[in-house]
Amino acid sequence: MNFSPRWRHLLATLVSGVVAFTAARSHAVQLWGILRTTNQIVRVNPVTGDVFAGFTTPGGAVTPTQEFGGLTIAEGGAVMLYQNPVTNPTSLYRINPDNGALLSTEFMPTATNPQHRAGLSFESGAGVGGLNVIFAVNNGSPVQRQDGYGDVTLSDHTGPGATFAGALGGDDNGRQFLAGGGASIWEFSASSPNVLINTLPAPQTQSPYVGLAFDGERIYLSALSGQLWTIDPNTGAVLNSVLVNEGGLIGLAARGVPEPSVLALAGCAVCCIRGFRCRRGNPR
Repeated sequence: MNFSPRWRHLLATLVSGVVAFTAARSHAVQLWGILRTTNQIVRVNPVTGDVFAGFTTPGGAVTPTQEFGGLTIAEGGAVMLYQNPVTNPTSLYRINPDNGALLSTEFMPTATNPQHRAGLSFESGAGVGGLNVIFAVNNGSPVQRQDGYGDVTLSDHTGPGATFAGALGGDDNGRQFLAGGGASIWEFSASSPNVLINTLPAPQTQSPYVGLAFDGERIYLSALSGQLWTIDPNTGAVLNSVLVNEGGLIGLAARGVPEPSVLALAGCAVCCIRGFRCRRGNPR
């Protein structure tokens, strides 16, 4: 394909603008939370706090006064893990996050206080023998590690300090976070027990933290009062704070959404130069 110097200059300008546009785009994420007032796992906009339609929780209803529930994205983003520590304290549900379909029901031992088994997280290949790991909080004690679905013996993975049971999350790509006591967020090693990597300040609140998720770029932290924060994972800076009008989200799960590539957008720019319509970055 040959372009005149004038068109080559215009194309270069457009591609440069596409690169800048891509870099400046807002962070895209899919965020879910357990909404106890409706007994649903719902989609949430972390910028506005708006709640969108979701699906009913499996394995029994979440009670209106329940303070904790486990939720996380797992298996490379393809699966959601959910647990209701009150109704079914030993059941771990694998769910399709896109439509709520139940994929399987796995076993996880109960916590010292079953109501406080919550704060799920997942890490591929971080367990003994390369097994996938499920992390969960045990009643304000150390984070526990389950090596593979159904393991009946859980191992302590962090030191004490998980004052509230619902605030645990990771990105299944090496980074795991825990909102502990003393208004701190701790990053802990996914593969090495009792290794703290960093300590971040947590937002000040009189309400307990009950949900934490990390999508690889941002931490999302919820409180029982309905507060929802977006936090920088490296500094602890609060990037956004909203109030979820429907109530506190007692568990969070997050999945990053890939942005359109520069090449795809550049291809759209070429289409526009040549006078074609573009649809999702492809010439028509």
